[in-house]
Amino acid sequence: MYSTNEQVFDMIDTEDASKLTVGVVNGYSLEVYARKAKFDVMIANSEKALVNLLNSNRIDAALTFRPPMDYYLLNGDEDGLPDVERIRTKVISTSSHYSCISRKTEAPEIILDHLNAGLKTIRQSGFFDSILAKYRTGPNTSDAPQEQN
Repeated sequence: MYSTNEQVFDMIDTEDASKLTVGVVNGYSLEVYARKAKFDVMIANSEKALVNLLNSNRIDAALTFRPPMDYYLLNGDEDGLPDVERIRTKVISTSSHYSCISRKTEAPEIILDHLNAGLKTIRQSGFFDSILAKYRTGPNTSDAPQEQN
């Protein structure tokens, strides 16, 4: 979750959460999470739109996936870098990565075993973190948005 107001992070798991207006990118599964948490949900079309909504104080927080938001915050787009000095982040939940394999695929178990083995190998070797660092979204990137504890 991203916000320009650090007090928002303290409200997430309280009855006051329903008073928060939270932006979510259209089509993200996080919309379901936000609605179940009883947030007042505003739909945006991109991380760029979420940042603009945060900076204009139209939303209290942005609920989005960390890699695309951190990438946008650190790299910007054709319009340049966004105004990010005030934006802070806090991880409120994590989930596993998933891949889809067609049911029509011959021996999908073998593909799944190879995929899982490959992911395990690149995580253990540190290559996975180097990929994240390349896009400046991993846990070891010093210029990522500051996380609140």
